[in-house]
Amino acid sequence: MLGFTIMLFANGVQQSLILSPYIVFSARRNDHELRLYTGSSLMFHVGLCVLTTLCLVIAAAVLAFISGSERLGAILWVLSAVMPLILLREFARQVSFGRLEAGLALLLDCCVFLVQFGGLLLLAHFGALSSSRAYWLIGGACGVTSLVWLFWSRHAFAFSLDQLVPDLQKNWRLARWLVASSVAFAGSSQMYPWILTAFHGAAATGIFAACRGVLFSANPFLLGLQNFLGPKFAHEVHKNGSDGLYRATVRAVLVIAAVMGVFCLVMLLFGGSILKIVYGEKYAGYGVVIAVLALAQLVSAVNAPLTSSLMAMERTDVEFKCSLAAMVVMPTIGMWLVKFYGPLGAGYGLLAGAVASTAYGWILFNRQHRVDSTSSNANALPVGDEL
Repeated sequence: MLGFTIMLFANGVQQSLILSPYIVFSARRNDHELRLYTGSSLMFHVGLCVLTTLCLVIAAAVLAFISGSERLGAILWVLSAVMPLILLREFARQVSFGRLEAGLALLLDCCVFLVQFGGLLLLAHFGALSSSRAYWLIGGACGVTSLVWLFWSRHAFAFSLDQLVPDLQKNWRLARWLVASSVAFAGSSQMYPWILTAFHGAAATGIFAACRGVLFSANPFLLGLQNFLGPKFAHEVHKNGSDGLYRATVRAVLVIAAVMGVFCLVMLLFGGSILKIVYGEKYAGYGVVIAVLALAQLVSAVNAPLTSSLMAMERTDVEFKCSLAAMVVMPTIGMWLVKFYGPLGAGYGLLAGAVASTAYGWILFNRQHRVDSTSSNANALPVGDEL
């Protein structure tokens, strides 16, 4: 679980610096410009992978020097080797979605799934499954399939050194707030497993991970929808302006709320039983934790269209403010809840952060929409009426 939070953070930085700007700007470029921009994005990705590997190697060396946590140290060494491959898989997926090649992204995901799931089953069957081996397998599955994708999609790339700096500057103007949002998000949600480990040990973190694992069954819907919404909203605002984007956002929220509301109700009623079936009798009695985490997931899911809309509007500063609102919860009441209530406290902390972020985000989003609508109406007035 701790290694997973590191993987999520690295992916969040990649999403902020490279992939989100690609989704937004690719919709505005013709074929040759898009090939050049895709080539620049691949170069940015290589640079980020080098930096990520360097940071993980330093972290593993420092941990080995100051701590006796051999298992966590082993995870860091493995992640330093496989993280570039994991990030390459996500790069391949998002570039495919940005180019509206969803079928190619699906094929990539299916290949990774078959290799990864089959390998995990084999390791479990022979009693050889461990955290380190699992990450080696994940990296290998992502690496092999992504390199095949890279060769298959080579026609989508064109490279120009003269284009690198302008593309980097354009990315950074959009991405600087997204990077800050990633750091704030890490502070608001991904720190809970580490705090749990510090206060209650690895066993409590394992319980928390198992409860979240049950809820990950909704990820195919949530991640698939997010992969669709980013490119969709980027094209929507380009074609139909602020009003069209607002209507599309509200429709997406209604769909997500309906689907995730049903899922949340199922988890409230049967989550504890499902947890016991999946993970065994020793995880009985944690239905309340799943219920709280399901509510937090519902609130966060409703917030997903807002995030995609803000990126399409290039208002990533608003997304940072939303993440900051959630981050404030963690060091104030979040740590206190974890200390006294363990995994259940972590669930309440995530729920409080999700509510704060979503409520604040929608207030700012509606305010921005009113400003854009007023500006559009004023610009649309005939000259005589304007006078």
